Amino acid sequence: MKKKSVKFVRAILVGLLFTVCLGTYSQKIDTLYYRFGKAEFMDNGTRIVVKRQFFKEKLFKLIQNIGRIGTLHQPLINSRRLNLAAWEHSVDQALSGDIGHWDFYERSNQWWFFGENVIMGYRFAMADYVLWFTSKGHRKNMFSYDYFFEGISFIKVKTYEPRFIKKSENYTNQTASSSIQNNSLAEKEQLSFYGTQVFK
Repeated sequence: MKKKSVKFVRAILVGLLFTVCLGTYSQKIDTLYYRFGKAEFMDNGTRIVVKRQFFKEKLFKLIQNIGRIGTLHQPLINSRRLNLAAWEHSVDQALSGDIGHWDFYERSNQWWFFGENVIMGYRFAMADYVLWFTSKGHRKNMFSYDYFFEGISFIKVKTYEPRFIKKSENYTNQTASSSIQNNSLAEKEQLSFYGTQVFK
């Protein structure tokens, strides 16, 4: 009987750890893009490729909940619904090339969340955590006793801007088709990072 109780408690603890750290809160709201973690957009000839950073999200959740438990706060449970809300805003920020809390009240009413952190330009989870932690407003969201659920989205964005490259004209005995290829179209790649975290 005692062994069964120990196994039962162990199973509960493992389940809680899995839920808190890996974000398996069972809300079945998802989209095709979010499920596969990649999306591509076109904006006035500029190609924008968005890729979700799965490992960075999991690592950030783990770091944050260790910090919350260490300061006697309840760990935040990850919500797929809130993850989707954060993903959509991260993508909107990537498409605009800037960060902000625009349309906060409309989005918070739609997805039912009460706080939000946004960030841009950092590759690693620890850098995002430190920056938010050293900001009074962001830290207040991260370590509030009022929040029990959170959603997070970190994305890597590659922007490909079209540009024409003029090749050397020092050629002889070229065919007409070769002269057409003298000017070619190339893409200039730019890499950036965006993040959004919402709380409920």
